Amino acid sequence: MSTSAIEEAVVSELRDLPVEKQLKVLDFVKSLGGQPKPPLKNVRGILKDSGFSISAEDFREMRKEMWSSFPRERFFK
Repeated sequence: MSTSAIEEAVVSELRDLPVEKQLKVLDFVKSLGGQPKPPLKNVRGILKDSGFSISAEDFREMRKEMWSSFPRERFFK
């Protein structure tokens, strides 16, 4: 199907819709060509100016605490 045929089919279908649904279609079409999402920030970059720091030992201790209540017998028989 050529581009002009697609455009004509879309416009034809759009004309048959009530105004509220036409507005929804317009919003949808705008979202398709929308702005790209900003890249996710690195956690280290977010925290670098906060004064927050964690040592490897602190991290190991927290991991040990988190996993201490994990029900191992249920998964490792």
